Amino acid sequence: MKTKLTGTTLADILIVGRALPKDEIEQIEAFSGVDFDVQNIAVDLFSAAGPKWTIRVEKTGEPLVVAGIIPCGPNVWRTWFLANQRAWDEFGKEVTVHTAKTRKQILENSEDHCRIETMCLATRKKAQEWYGACGLKHESTMHGYGVNGEAAVMYVSTKGAKGY
Repeated sequence: MKTKLTGTTLADILIVGRALPKDEIEQIEAFSGVDFDVQNIAVDLFSAAGPKWTIRVEKTGEPLVVAGIIPCGPNVWRTWFLANQRAWDEFGKEVTVHTAKTRKQILENSEDHCRIETMCLATRKKAQEWYGACGLKHESTMHGYGVNGEAAVMYVSTKGAKGY
């Protein structure tokens, strides 16, 4: 592999955040209700509870993706994931492999049951296809979720869920 998974620094989040594709910025604004500000986003994500990781270029150490999970309740985690365009253009398959393995490890390391939630704007069809490639399943469409009435979709991965 030409990329590796490491811990995350505040600088990693700032670097990746400054190179986000337009659709990711639009999603952040739709879900938060405020104009995108990379410094505020970086501090919020770095300060958030839960594990964080960076996918970086093996040779140079350049961060391409920063991600993590934030606890939303007992055994329930909400993902966050920021990727620059270079991550997809040059290393898309490796980003998918790292992400799928990390998701699987989180589930395997949970004791009884676990739920991982991922959301995006319903208009982001490529993101939704990618969630499936990472092992997540579509659970719901949430109409009117965004600040301007945008629909969002929820994808999940569970371990030990009853009735699912």
